[in-house]
Amino acid sequence: MIEAGAFDCFAFNRTTMKENLANHMLFARSLPSNIPYTKEELSLLEPIIKQYNDIDSIIKTNEFNALGVLLSGSLFDSYNHYFKDKKITNIENASKSKYISTFPALISSIRVIVTKSDKEMALIECYDNKNTLKLIAFPSTYEEMPLLKKNDAVLVTGYLSNNEKGTSYVINKIIKMEVNNE
Repeated sequence: MIEAGAFDCFAFNRTTMKENLANHMLFARSLPSNIPYTKEELSLLEPIIKQYNDIDSIIKTNEFNALGVLLSGSLFDSYNHYFKDKKITNIENASKSKYISTFPALISSIRVIVTKSDKEMALIECYDNKNTLKLIAFPSTYEEMPLLKKNDAVLVTGYLSNNEKGTSYVINKIIKMEVNNE
C-alpha cells in the first residue's frame, strides 16, 4: 500500500514510511493490550522515526510494479531534458511503426549472448508507463552500448523487423539517461 501511494496524504514520504514500518510494527506488538496508554505516553515510548529521501524514479517504478499503472505522473518526468528537440514516441507506437522511432523505457532484463562468430549481442526487455517490448542489440550496436542494468532509464532508437523467425525490435542506438537535478 505504501508503494502504491495509498498513504501519500501523511506527513512522511514513501521511503521513510517503508523503512520505519518494521520497527513500528514491532513496537505495536510489544505493547500489552490490557494497559490503556494515553497519546502522550505512547509518543514517549514509540521508536524514533528515521527520515529518508525519496528517489523519484525508484518510487515511481515501485508504484508501477505494485499497481500495474502509474498514478503519480510518468516514469520519465525526471528525464524531460532528453526529449527537447527530439521526436519522441512510446513503446506502443514504436512497436507498430514501419519507421525508425525513438522512445524512453526502463530496462527490466538484459541477457547477453555470444553469436556463432564469437561476438556478443544483447536481448533486452524494457517497459514504459503502459507497455513492454523485447529489443535486440546486434553485435555492432552492442559494442557501442553503455553498460546497462535492470531499472536503468534509456532512450532507444530502433525499428521493427519482420523475418521468418518472427517480429523483433532492433536497436540502432541506446542512450542511458541520467536524472536532471536542476
